[in-house]
Amino acid sequence: MSENARGHNVEGLLRGVESLFESAKYTDILIECRHRKWKVHKAVICQQSAFFAKACDGGFIEAQQNVITLKDDQPGPVHAMLQFMYTGNYGTTETSMQNGLFSIKVRAMADKYDVLGLAELAEANFIGWAADHWMEASFAKVVLEIYTNDTVDHDGRLRDAIFKVTVRHAQCLLTYRRHLEFREAIASIPEFMMALALELATRLGGIRPLIVTGDAARQVYLSICDQAGWGGVSAETIAEVTGLELREVGIAVNELDQARLIVKSKDGRFDMVQPRSGWEEDEPWPAE
Repeated sequence: MSENARGHNVEGLLRGVESLFESAKYTDILIECRHRKWKVHKAVICQQSAFFAKACDGGFIEAQQNVITLKDDQPGPVHAMLQFMYTGNYGTTETSMQNGLFSIKVRAMADKYDVLGLAELAEANFIGWAADHWMEASFAKVVLEIYTNDTVDHDGRLRDAIFKVTVRHAQCLLTYRRHLEFREAIASIPEFMMALALELATRLGGIRPLIVTGDAARQVYLSICDQAGWGGVSAETIAEVTGLELREVGIAVNELDQARLIVKSKDGRFDMVQPRSGWEEDEPWPAE
């Protein structure tokens, strides 16, 4: 068989599999989720999910009755997962914010049911959504969902994507009035605020990034930030505010000083390093 003929044969096979998703013909198992039901093919879903393979091959009631009920899931992401198994893609006609949230839910579903390729596709769709819709009010709601729901981002890749978009558009997101909802959202996420502060300090002031695994340096840094521009803060005050021992404060400020994130005055008080003015970026910021 020629390569051209083989290619047409593969394309025809793929079209045939895709068409099965919209047809109940030859189906041999039913998937139920709340009010939705899908008649599907074991040969298709079991090859792409260890969960479904185990349910169909084992001595479970699902294998005996040929019905699998996904009672803890939502119909939309389930449909997207099954659609991907047949077509290699999934679609949605939801609004902008729901598109971002939908991709988050689809990625979580792919991880839950171990569907090869779907997690990567949902992640790519989410990254594209964040890059195109960061200026919308819905961006704040999506950020909160990722940072407050432990089930949707087990490996932190979506958080990394959101963080990169935020850094790239920081001047708009952190200063323009229309992004107040975003600022209120991240104010409730201390880990996000800390990472963003360090990243922006590095970019603006030529400061080496701080690499700290413990909480002491972070607590001390935030305490010093609270007093920035007010003549600094003493080690004793830091200890009182953070609840750390003076010895722990001393270790932390030495680490922060070595990272060039703080300065020590002659009277022994600590203050933030003031960044250079201006913003180094590869493109101009859009006007408000």
